[in-house]
Amino acid sequence: FQGIRVTDRIPNFLPSSFHRRQLPKPSLWAQPGLVMAPGANITLWCSRSKLSSLEEVTFTLWKAGTQGPLQQQTSADLWTSFLLPSVRPEDTGSYSCTYWKRRASARGSEPSEALELLVPGSLPKPSLSAIPGLVVEPGMHVTLQCRQPPQTFLRAVTFVLLKVGTPQPLQSQSPAGTSADFPLLSVRAQDAGDYSCVYHRRMAPHQVSEPSEVLEIWVTGEESSVVSRKHQRNENPALRLIQGSQGEGSARKLLMRALLRNRSLGPQD
Repeated sequence: FQGIRVTDRIPNFLPSSFHRRQLPKPSLWAQPGLVMAPGANITLWCSRSKLSSLEEVTFTLWKAGTQGPLQQQTSADLWTSFLLPSVRPEDTGSYSCTYWKRRASARGSEPSEALELLVPGSLPKPSLSAIPGLVVEPGMHVTLQCRQPPQTFLRAVTFVLLKVGTPQPLQSQSPAGTSADFPLLSVRAQDAGDYSCVYHRRMAPHQVSEPSEVLEIWVTGEESSVVSRKHQRNENPALRLIQGSQGEGSARKLLMRALLRNRSLGPQD
């Protein structure tokens, strides 16, 4: 899938020693995910190469647009963690990490690939629609269109597609207009499920919208597409964000199951 990782965005406020690129760049990843509801705790893990010697180094966490380091940890391990407690929309932004050897401070690593953290809630929610529709046959192409609300019309924004059961964003796009089309090609049973989208400013302040209403995609022809969706609903904080309180009645579920069953059986003689 296409995530929203931005590569080689080097903070312009790093000390000059880091630009010498004498040490391999570390890796940076987030738990439990990159799109989190306000108030959640996020842990950013910074890891250096397994080939590195186990001598003491200082890991540093950076955020684009912020002067100076956010946090620092000294460790002889190959990785360390940085906690972002009770995140708020203003914590949205691009994060990276570096490390340097304490015994030779001039030897610093190049920055990790950047992670784009999104904390929604500061912009109006977009709308999400499906073309040709919500009920599709296996192998068909579906387009999910995410559109800014009419009162917004912000320029220079990035749209992000989310799915319940998937902690990382599925796709992201930065179109010139006020909407983005996300293709789901040759859909299969596992593509059935609940989708949502958000949009965020690409420039500071890095505001993020509230998530759109959940859109439920049904794939006909395989009963497993109905069953598999049940296992997608869990209590991961990253997923409560797009589940919200938009539960569906049992009557509608029974109706949709009957529709799927009839379509899969085809005309009867």
